[in-house]
Amino acid sequence: MLQPSDKYKMQQEGINVELAIQDVDLKDSGNYTCVIGDEATTATLSIIELSPHFSSELTDLKVTEGGTAVLMCEVTKPSAVVQWMKGEKTIRLSDKYDIRQEGSRLQLQINDLELSDASTYSCVCGDQKTMASLTISALPVVFIEQLKDLHVSEGDVATFHCELNKPGLSVEWRRGDVPMTPGDRTTMKQDGRAHALLIRAVTEKDSGEFSCRCGDLTTSAHLSVHALPVIFKEELKKVEVLEGEDVVLRCEL
Repeated sequence: MLQPSDKYKMQQEGINVELAIQDVDLKDSGNYTCVIGDEATTATLSIIELSPHFSSELTDLKVTEGGTAVLMCEVTKPSAVVQWMKGEKTIRLSDKYDIRQEGSRLQLQINDLELSDASTYSCVCGDQKTMASLTISALPVVFIEQLKDLHVSEGDVATFHCELNKPGLSVEWRRGDVPMTPGDRTTMKQDGRAHALLIRAVTEKDSGEFSCRCGDLTTSAHLSVHALPVIFKEELKKVEVLEGEDVVLRCEL
């Protein structure tokens, strides 16, 4: 038996009796009966299903490189099945893409934005589609870690470190104004945003100014090499020889 509620409104005016059903959906389909005493009348209510459509569409976004972009839209039916696309490519849930659906609200979150993420994105529901453009503003390149002066002893390894705010960028190492190249004692390394210069078996002649350049950006530092004190690693040893023989006395610095 139906009772008056937000869903069902019942009223009677004279001989007219009325049942009003609010916000009908497919579950409301069925037979409805009005009973008065021993009399009853029945009718069938058929609900024609409407195809879902977008009640709120995607809007264009402009976001800075390295940030997060959130595209949102809304459909008329919470049960609607949708598909997100980047250009003509279907987007799958991953660390890069966070896909959420809360009732009729749909959301695509794109993490760790790169310039290559700029594109047209769409949300498809059946034969309905909403589209928006995502524009990525490039971050200016900066050194987030500068080179630092080094003080090492003769014979040690000198290692300069610096870091850019973007991975995959090429740099040039210099000693003074002279570009450096890898060699027997020199190695250049790159790991993502981090860059390093290694100089093995340094000597006093290696002392000087070193720099790392990326485009118009430069970070510099000074290398000071401390000379080792002169000592005898191997001293002279007592030698006995016969008169008339040759003799060699040997020591090592």
